[in-house]
Amino acid sequence: MAYHSNGAHAGRTLALASMLVVAACTTSPEAALCSDGRVRADVSFEGAGNHSCTLAAGGHFVFTVEPEGRPINPSPWYAFRLDADAAFDATITLQYQHARHRYQPKISDDEGRSWRGIDTSDVVENAADNNVTFRAALRRGVTYVAAQPIETPSAALAWGRQALSPDFQEVEYGRSVDGRPLVAFVAGDSGALLVAVTRQHPPETPGAMAFRAFAERLAAEDDDARALRASTRIVLAPMPNPDGVVRGHWRHNAGGVDLNRDWGDFSQPETRALATLIMSEATGRRVRSFIDFHATHRNVVYAPPLDAPSPDIGFLSLLESRFRADLPSPPAWEYDHRANSGVSKAWALEALGAPGITLEIADDATEAEAGAIGRAAAEALIQHINEG
Repeated sequence: MAYHSNGAHAGRTLALASMLVVAACTTSPEAALCSDGRVRADVSFEGAGNHSCTLAAGGHFVFTVEPEGRPINPSPWYAFRLDADAAFDATITLQYQHARHRYQPKISDDEGRSWRGIDTSDVVENAADNNVTFRAALRRGVTYVAAQPIETPSAALAWGRQALSPDFQEVEYGRSVDGRPLVAFVAGDSGALLVAVTRQHPPETPGAMAFRAFAERLAAEDDDARALRASTRIVLAPMPNPDGVVRGHWRHNAGGVDLNRDWGDFSQPETRALATLIMSEATGRRVRSFIDFHATHRNVVYAPPLDAPSPDIGFLSLLESRFRADLPSPPAWEYDHRANSGVSKAWALEALGAPGITLEIADDATEAEAGAIGRAAAEALIQHINEG
């Protein structure tokens, strides 16, 4: 996927870009949320947001942006598509319910192969009415508009099958609330274990960008990566909340639960199945690291205190040093531990004795920027385990 933000940054173009494509379509009048006769708006695709649509004068589309439930973290996901009979300059307003504008609009007119950002100078926020208005130059045919580039569960699976082959095996470790397969990619052996996950929260695709770069570095064919896989079992879970992604949720799974508050209670099949897989793989192994990739307003690492009871707590200092050495703008660090909080990183420390971290990537990071953070994290882990 290529992602261009305001024409100033170009993200890394993946060789797998065609596997991140949403299904092409022509929107029928019957499927449209609303239409002015020239342009039809609809949400009949995986990852579409929870919207209603009305038309104002002059081809002005007004979409409500609503959460799947309340209370909820303000991660207001939106995604819809516009099918135009001819090139058209559309005016679009997002009317937020129970949140403020967070994600700058991105559009794709090639079924999701590439995305470009709307110039921020063209995005007008009206705080009093809690809405945002912008213009989008539509080509003839289908244009997707979304908070972040759309990445479906099938896309994540296709990426793993290609990018992590041949050393990583695909493992179905459970089923979601809606019955979708929960898939991990597993490689390596011996007496150590490392775990990485992403997309517990559906809109946080910058975290997935960093996760992919992290995973691809561990799967590389150089001597250092091979040595890591020879000594370490690796478990990678790229899509533990497929229902939330498909449904266009802001935060929750299909059961209405924030999965990253369910580690400990394990009330949901997604967290319960993933924890069962991890605990099974941890039997007889020392868990060296647990990294949960997310996204928020800035690059930041949430880590346990440096005096936390883990034999691998020194990895945190090594990781921070690596970020400072490799990145022009390294993430901030916050050291804290809240016992029984339901957050994956806390569970990793309490249940596995591992220095679990939440690695947050900035919402507006390009794929190149997110990838650099993911690769630096992988390099630090390779050094920590191979030299330790």
